[in-house]
Amino acid sequence: MPVQAERHRPFAVAADETHVYWIEFTGHGNEPNRVLRAPRTGGATELLYAATRGLHDLDVDDDGVYLLHGAGLEQIPKAGGAPTLLHDQGGGDHLVLHRNRLFFAVNDADQGLFSVLTDGTDSQRHSDIRPLHRFAVTDTHLYFAAEGGDIYAQQYNMANPPTLVGQDPCPTDVALG
Repeated sequence: MPVQAERHRPFAVAADETHVYWIEFTGHGNEPNRVLRAPRTGGATELLYAATRGLHDLDVDDDGVYLLHGAGLEQIPKAGGAPTLLHDQGGGDHLVLHRNRLFFAVNDADQGLFSVLTDGTDSQRHSDIRPLHRFAVTDTHLYFAAEGGDIYAQQYNMANPPTLVGQDPCPTDVALG
């Protein structure tokens, strides 16, 4: 049985062993975005969180649901509840959970790629270049498209400048195959 959103427009989907989670964009004035979940096998949709600000992306692990929004990165319990602020910078449109780190873009004056551990500690800056949209993460590098169509590889520790690995006049997403 397919899982379906109850209303409006779902986006930013993530899944764990038992549930599918998504952000629901309402698009109606001051109505907040909502985080919902439903069993992977189909069933009732549950409201986990009604945000007071626009949400941009989410991911999930055994410990919680992680939400990226314009003011930072938060975690909510998988069964719903109040958010815990993990990082107070945000504004990016993409969040990647890799092992025990959350990677995200910052689009304000302090732009770049950042990460924190899933408990919100050990904040690290990985690149001074803001990715355009999506980015990919491996055990040692970040891969992203930048303004102008350049595709870069950046070591986590920023020991060396980003390496240009390709060029595309109209990049939108980067995926590893």
